[in-house]
Amino acid sequence: YCSEVPVALARMGYKGVHGVDLNPKVKAMPYADKVQYTVSDFMRTPFESASFDAVTAISVIEHGYDPERLFAEVGRLLRPHGYFI
Repeated sequence: YCSEVPVALARMGYKGVHGVDLNPKVKAMPYADKVQYTVSDFMRTPFESASFDAVTAISVIEHGYDPERLFAEVGRLLRPHGYFI
């Protein structure tokens, strides 16, 4: 909860920035007018396939995860030649 990555990207002028978190309080994060926050499980997001040029994950990998599900979802979300950071 409360990743500063979407906020930093929005402040830098990036458009189409999304933030995903299980915590409903994510919608009260700073820059909610510029970042589209979604309450969701990162392993099963509501986004269409090939929706993003880049996906970042803070506090996903180090808090117990299913690598096959994570990489399948990230792979589904990324456009060709996209980045997972």
